[in-house]
Amino acid sequence: MKAIRLLTLLGSLVWMASCSNDNDELFPNPQGGEQITFAMNFAGEEDNAPKTKVATTYNFISTWQNGDKIGVYIVKGNGGLLASGNYADNVQFTYNNGAWITITPQYYPNDGDNLSFYAYYPYDAGMTNPNAYIFNVPIDQASNDGEYYKKNDFLWAKLENVSKNDNALVLLFSHALAMIELAIADNVNTPPTVNLLEAVTDCTINLANQSIIPGSTKNTIQMWRRYTSGYYTFFRWALVPPQTMDIRFVWKKNDIPYTVTPATNVALRSGNIKKYSTTQP
Repeated sequence: MKAIRLLTLLGSLVWMASCSNDNDELFPNPQGGEQITFAMNFAGEEDNAPKTKVATTYNFISTWQNGDKIGVYIVKGNGGLLASGNYADNVQFTYNNGAWITITPQYYPNDGDNLSFYAYYPYDAGMTNPNAYIFNVPIDQASNDGEYYKKNDFLWAKLENVSKNDNALVLLFSHALAMIELAIADNVNTPPTVNLLEAVTDCTINLANQSIIPGSTKNTIQMWRRYTSGYYTFFRWALVPPQTMDIRFVWKKNDIPYTVTPATNVALRSGNIKKYSTTQP
């Protein structure tokens, strides 16, 4: 897929204070240097590696939506990403009509130290350790036109050891989760409700090295009815943490349950999709 380039610069916030000689001076900011601006883009959506994401079209093209929130950690100098006490911890940015808005602007240090940046979506004000963050994909990914699917497509970005830049720093977000698609062909215009069986839904995420360790909790996931192609072919999507699992689907037709297992021992990787198809009896 073509990368979606969303160059949205955060506007500089300048406070002016009036002095006794009526000359204007810059009000000092807490960190001393110039404000940091960002561009938030998507990375790696090549044609042969379709991805997941918040708002994703049927052909896997990704976009930000108004109200999307990301968190940013900033590390100063040669230090590594800490649970807390970094140069900046879990700063929230909100997407609004092409711009990323924050109430806590960040600034370059006056001593010239390099900075490293670690960002993620969706924002969690309760994140206490970006190197061991417990995340769960929702079991219900079908309701409200996939609302919980869209809001739980975990993304991450990092940019390390960079010096002060007069231009916006580009944060390239990639997809931490894997996606499973099922296409069902049927001879009736009644799309079934489809579940993905025995998927691990919990995981531990490390923003510093962009790794995920799957947990041990297995659940049945209600898949999102994403779109219809042609005549009587229905598609279902589900997000899962990277893991190795048997791919098993179940649905009902005329109150009769059907289960298919198109693949076993499948290795699911971050940011990639596994596609399966079946013909309903």
